[in-house]
Amino acid sequence: MRGGLPHLPSLTKASNSEFKALCCFHDEKVPSLCCNVESGQWYCHGCHAKGDLFGFYAQKHGLDVKTDFGKVVTGIALDFNIGNDRKPQITATYNYRDVGGTLLYQVVRFQPKNFRQRRPGPNRRWIWKLRNTPRVLYRLPELLKSKSQEVIIAEGEKDVENIQALGLTATPCAMGAGKWRPEYNEALRGKNIVLCPDNDAEGRKHMNEVGASLHGIAASLKWLKLPGLPEKGDVSDWIAQYDGKDQAGERLSMLIEGCDPWRPADDTKAEILL
Repeated sequence: MRGGLPHLPSLTKASNSEFKALCCFHDEKVPSLCCNVESGQWYCHGCHAKGDLFGFYAQKHGLDVKTDFGKVVTGIALDFNIGNDRKPQITATYNYRDVGGTLLYQVVRFQPKNFRQRRPGPNRRWIWKLRNTPRVLYRLPELLKSKSQEVIIAEGEKDVENIQALGLTATPCAMGAGKWRPEYNEALRGKNIVLCPDNDAEGRKHMNEVGASLHGIAASLKWLKLPGLPEKGDVSDWIAQYDGKDQAGERLSMLIEGCDPWRPADDTKAEILL
C-alpha cells in the first residue's frame, strides 16, 4: 500500500512520488489535491485540507482519527484488501429509508467489529460512500407512524432493535456517538424523548449534545441512567440480563417513568447531570 490514498477520483501522476487528484472535500473541476506516496502526506491547494493516510480516511468518512482510530484502520484494511486471513464479514445491515419507505442507504456491521455506510447504485451494486445522500433517522417511517409519543434515543441500531422488541419506540442516528444532525430534529418535534446513553464519557457527551439539539423542539426530555451497567455497557447489555422480553420491557418502562428530566448544561457542567 505504501502511503497510497483510497478512492481518489482522476488520480494522475505528477512526479516519481507525487500524484494529483480532484479533492473529495470540495467541488472542483481542476485537480488541486496532491499526495506523496513516499510520505503518505496529502494537501489540497483549493480548500487547504491536509494530513496523512489515516486523517484522509477519517475526514472522508466523518470519523475522528483519535477516538475512531480502530474504525479508521479497519476501513483502510477493507479498502486495500489487507489481511485476507481475517477478512471482515458482514454480520448485519440496517436500512435507512425516507418518509415514503424508499431505501436511501445502509449501515453495515462487520466482524471484526466495524461499521461502514453504503447506498444503492446502478445495476444493483452498492456505492460505499454517501456523498450528498439525505441523512435520516433509523426506522423513520415506523417512527412517524407510531402512535406512541415517547421515543427512546439510543446510540446504535442494535440497541434500537432490542428496544423495539420490547414494544417500545426507539431510534439512533447513523454511525453512533457524535454524529447527530440538526435535520433529525423535525421528525421528533412534539415527542417525549428519553435519552439513553452508553455508560462511558463519549456516550454521555453524545446524549447531552442530542438533548441540546432537541431542546425547545421535543415536548419533554428525560435522562435514563440504567442501573448496574458495566463501563462502556449499553442498553442491549442491560436487556440481556433479563430472562424474557416482558420482564425487561416492564422494568425499562418503570425506569423511564421515574427518571429525571434532562436539563441544558454547558460543557463544564455536563458531568454534573450524570
